[in-house]
Amino acid sequence: MFVRKHEIRKSDRLLSVNMERYAFFEKLLEQNEFLKAGPGDAGIDQFVMPFDGLFYGFMLYAKRVNLSNRKVCLMVNGSSAGCITLSQQNTPQTQGAFGLNIPFNKGDTIQIQDQSDSGNGNARMVRAIAHVRWREAVP
Repeated sequence: MFVRKHEIRKSDRLLSVNMERYAFFEKLLEQNEFLKAGPGDAGIDQFVMPFDGLFYGFMLYAKRVNLSNRKVCLMVNGSSAGCITLSQQNTPQTQGAFGLNIPFNKGDTIQIQDQSDSGNGNARMVRAIAHVRWREAVP
């Protein structure tokens, strides 16, 4: 199948329409805890960005949120770049935000962290996906 690479011009750089996804997971997410980066239980909680780019979207899925709402944030170099709140529910839920256009540079680290005010409760089987687009210099 033929796939054409599309690009959108942004200032002096090109922004790829093709998106990459970075996945984070946690079986039991509690206050101020970081989700694990990638599959497995290696204990790694961050990705290092290989190129300049933009965060286009951020999605969260949780199987169950107990006792209180959970505020979960996308972190760039240790600072919050945007948050999504998961409401208290005993059923699975998905929340997302797209069109964010949050810039980052090559070498920046990304993490997903619970920043809920209350230590009460937790979220189970949490998955987060950060959608990124790469920037390239105009030839």
